[in-house]
Amino acid sequence: MSATDILPTQAMNKPDTDDAQAASVPVAKAREDLMYVRVIRAFALLIIVTQHMSFPLIYQYNNLSYSDWWIGNAFYMWGKAGSPLFVMVSGLLLLNPSRDEPISVFFRKRFLKVLWPFVVWSFIYLLWRIYARGEEFTGREILIMFVQGPVYYHLWFIQMILGLYLATPILRIYIRHATRDNLRYFLIIWFFAASIFPIVKRYFGFEIGITVAVTTGFVGFYVLGYYLRPIKLTMRQLSLALAVVVTALLATQFLTHASTVRNDGIFDNFYELNDSFNLIIIAVGIFLYLKSLDYTILFEKLPWFGKLVQWISSTSLGIYFVHVLVIEELAGGRLGFTYDGLTFNPLISIPLGAVVVMAISVLITKLLQSIPYVRTIVP
Repeated sequence: MSATDILPTQAMNKPDTDDAQAASVPVAKAREDLMYVRVIRAFALLIIVTQHMSFPLIYQYNNLSYSDWWIGNAFYMWGKAGSPLFVMVSGLLLLNPSRDEPISVFFRKRFLKVLWPFVVWSFIYLLWRIYARGEEFTGREILIMFVQGPVYYHLWFIQMILGLYLATPILRIYIRHATRDNLRYFLIIWFFAASIFPIVKRYFGFEIGITVAVTTGFVGFYVLGYYLRPIKLTMRQLSLALAVVVTALLATQFLTHASTVRNDGIFDNFYELNDSFNLIIIAVGIFLYLKSLDYTILFEKLPWFGKLVQWISSTSLGIYFVHVLVIEELAGGRLGFTYDGLTFNPLISIPLGAVVVMAISVLITKLLQSIPYVRTIVP
């Protein structure tokens, strides 16, 4: 998931453009951009950790009280926007047409600096599964895990990011020559292919046989982040965006509940897929809302908060790698106690646990970053 490399801070210190022509950006504007990038990154990471704290609850509809399941699903659904938010910020930064660098330089600065920690942390999670959880794997199973992946559930995101990195030099050429109308066309095709076609298949029983390969998956969010860069909402539009996000969240909650009930209590995640119609609406609404706020006064009045956001933002990749291990150890009882989303009322346990996990993960990441050579696995 995004971090200093996936969402490079250095990118905000370079001249940027909103169209195909490169133009310099005032220093004040660059600093303002850096603020909202940091905020979105930190917010996305927090809701992802919250989502993973609530993860076990969503599959226990038949075993939990009605209210506990609803609370767990609400936190889980809220966190689903985190991955698209990271990808959109990555696209906003890395697809900038003015970032003209040789492919070899891009791969050395971006791809390899994410690939290396991904491989190392895959080994760490594999060893943890074997020695801490007592799982057994054949050599073939281990090979398949590393080739097909992921070794542990949250590492799918890094695999996806690496795939986007492979496509980035190609997408930069497209972005450099694309007009706003052409970008809109790209995003409309992606929206239909990613979210409308599956709805047609689910409700009408047939599949649309047209495959628009170039606009599938997270590449749409990647391009969307760049497309939304010049857009800043007015105060009235901010209120509207917030209302749309809340409405979409509630609709997703009710639709997921209805689908799960029809499925005899087995969790149905159709409406909570990363590129579902409603999740796209939620992610875009949150992205524009956070992007359009002015954080200057807030950070001046609460400098500690600005430092906290910067701290989380600068360690986001390390936190992403570490946090699931922290969650599992807290829940596993190997520390002499257990803590999970059901330790107290989940309305308290989940957000409190997310804050604790974030704090521990930040400290672990900062510690690893202070050790020579080891710091390369938490860039």
